[in-house]
Amino acid sequence: MRVIRSKAGSVCARRAARRRRYLHILVLVLATHATACWEWRPATVPPAHLLSREAPGRIRVTVHEGTSVVVYDPTVSGDSIRGSAMGQPATIAITEVERLETRELSARKTIVVAVLTGIVGYALVTACFGLVSPC
Repeated sequence: MRVIRSKAGSVCARRAARRRRYLHILVLVLATHATACWEWRPATVPPAHLLSREAPGRIRVTVHEGTSVVVYDPTVSGDSIRGSAMGQPATIAITEVERLETRELSARKTIVVAVLTGIVGYALVTACFGLVSPC
């Protein structure tokens, strides 16, 4: 007995591959947009007060020369900010700090990203699992 293969099988395989590709794109979009909801905001209080009161996990310090560095697990020790930057111990004199910023959640960006992600997600899911599919 001879088995006759139809072209429908290859069509279904291509559609399944396209669905996987669309779902991978959706996951990538969701993962990259998760970080878009945060922004650096200038601190309005002195470094010693900020670090003792809020204890942020990281801060961005700009010194008088204009150089910026992100300091992780910052603490104030005497007249310096101590922590780690780029995997190395870091110490910055408070007198050298021109600007201090903390990373905070932005409600506006979060709403925009959520709406855009929903639209892109809906478009991808609709393209992937169309209303009429023979497979």
